[in-house]
Amino acid sequence: YYRPVQNWNDGKLQEFKNRTEYDIENAEAPKKEVAKEAESKLNTVVTIKNEGDGVSVDIQNPEEIKYLFVTKTCPNCKLAKEYLKDQQFIVMDAAENIDLARKFGVMQAPTLIVANGDNFDKYVNASNIKKYADEHAVANK
Repeated sequence: YYRPVQNWNDGKLQEFKNRTEYDIENAEAPKKEVAKEAESKLNTVVTIKNEGDGVSVDIQNPEEIKYLFVTKTCPNCKLAKEYLKDQQFIVMDAAENIDLARKFGVMQAPTLIVANGDNFDKYVNASNIKKYADEHAVANK
C-alpha cells in the first residue's frame, strides 16, 4: 500500500529530505590527488648525509612500493594493517583512489599490492596478506 509522505514519522521525513538522486550513466568518480601525490612521493628516495667535508645527497628510486587497499567498513583491513606493522606500506582507501585501484585490478579489500616498476604482485584478503607478512618477516631477520 502507499502511505502519504505527510503521514511519515519525523525520522523518515528527514531521511526523505536528505536523499540524493544519482545519475549513474553520467556520474564521474570523485577525483582525489592523494594517490598521485603518494605515488609521486614514493617514486624518489632522498638520503642526506652530513660528512666531514659537507653534505652529500643521494637520490634513488625505491625497489618496491607496497599499497594496502582498504575500505572504511572493512573489518579485515584492520587485521591486514596489524600483520604489516613491521613493514613500510601506503594505506589507500579504494573508494577514494578508484583510478589506482583500477590500475592494479583491485576488486576487494583488503588487497596488498607490491609494485616493482611496471610489475606488481597482488595479495587478496587478510589470510594471504598474513602469509606474505610472515614470509617477509622471516626473510628480513
